[in-house]
Amino acid sequence: MCIQIIDILTGTANFLNNAAVGAFLGAFFAFIFGIIAYDYTKHREKWKAHHGGVVKAERLLNRHLNQISGNIHLLKGALDTYVKNAFSENGLNPIEDIDLAIDFHNIGIINVYMDYQSLVEKVNHDLGSWNRSNDRQFTAALSGVVHPADIAVNRKHLADRTKEIIQHLEDLMQETYSTGAYIREFLKFDKRARFARLKYTENISISEEQVAAERIVFVQQSEDTMKKDREGRLKKYAP
Repeated sequence: MCIQIIDILTGTANFLNNAAVGAFLGAFFAFIFGIIAYDYTKHREKWKAHHGGVVKAERLLNRHLNQISGNIHLLKGALDTYVKNAFSENGLNPIEDIDLAIDFHNIGIINVYMDYQSLVEKVNHDLGSWNRSNDRQFTAALSGVVHPADIAVNRKHLADRTKEIIQHLEDLMQETYSTGAYIREFLKFDKRARFARLKYTENISISEEQVAAERIVFVQQSEDTMKKDREGRLKKYAP
């Protein structure tokens, strides 16, 4: 029995020592490890694209707060101009609209971002429409062809529309805080898993309670930053 076992082991060793067999096994294991390395690399690249997209979204929404605030300031200035029976020469600036969801690898954040993006698109339509209306009425008033009474009526309608858009922008700002809070909370959990497995990222779920708590922090930080910026600008012009 022992002799048979020794013969089997000897035969196996001789088989493995064969140059052709050794080359085949070397190529086979290299192929297997190559597949594993390729799979890991592709998963890591997908996670990096996803995570990078989420980080970009967080930065984008911070910029949105400034862009929304700037347009509200311009519209309120336009209302002051209408009260003086004139038209504003200011132009509103569209809110940045970037399709980042294409890189996201989590259905929850995809839905949140795309819902928010649809609101940005609607507000941008309002801003563009206001620019065109204001330009037309400004040009008509300068032409001297349109009767002053008609100009006054058109100015009143534009003032009413301006108030509506201010409200839309203020609503969008609240949505920006909510969406930004969701993204900030998501990033706390969005860590690359071992072997870059994407299942962990896919299963991240953020509750309404988590968003509400982070929103309070986000709003306070934003208000503190805006206050500091205002004080810094005023200090430059102080006597």
